[in-house]
Order: sequence, then structure tokens, then C-alpha cells
Amino acid sequence: THFFDDVIGVTIPKDGEKILLTLQFAQNQYPYILSKPLHHSQKVVDDEQRIVSIEVMPNYELDQCVLSFGSRVVVLSPESYKKHIKDVILENLKNYF
Repeated sequence: THFFDDVIGVTIPKDGEKILLTLQFAQNQYPYILSKPLHHSQKVVDDEQRIVSIEVMPNYELDQCVLSFGSRVVVLSPESYKKHIKDVILENLKNYF
């Protein structure tokens, strides 16, 4: 019954590798994240800098969640996931030029 404990949403990735994802939120977004955690593994890393971490398997729903915050979030680590989100944003921008 703990099949989905390591993901956001319901998509279980084939490789099944969890990452420790650190995110920094804008000041106006941070209180919301504290009151409605992204995942049960969420921890405050640095309250003053508004940095939280979650330990999850990257999947489609995680991407959608992170992207939904727009400019109100920055992926700090891991570098591979930060690059992935950056690439998605850059690809999206092509639709507007």
C-alpha cells in the first residue's frame, strides 16, 4: 500500500531512482508551500532563504508541479534535474518566438 510513497502523482518511473530535490521559493510562495507541502518527505533546509527539500523519483507529475510555480521557484539541486527543468522551459519559450 506504499507503492506511490516515493512519487508525486501516480507515474512510477522505470529506473525508480529517488533524488533529493532542493527548491528555493519566492517570498510570496513560501508560506503556501509550508502550509501545503509538496510531498510527505518535505523538509525545511533554510527558512530564511526559503529552501525546502523533497526526496522523490522524478516523473511527469513532479515536472508539472515544479513548472506550475513559474518564476516563484528555482531548482537548486540536483544539477541534472535543474538542467532538465531549464531545458523544458527553453523548449517552451520556442513556442513564443
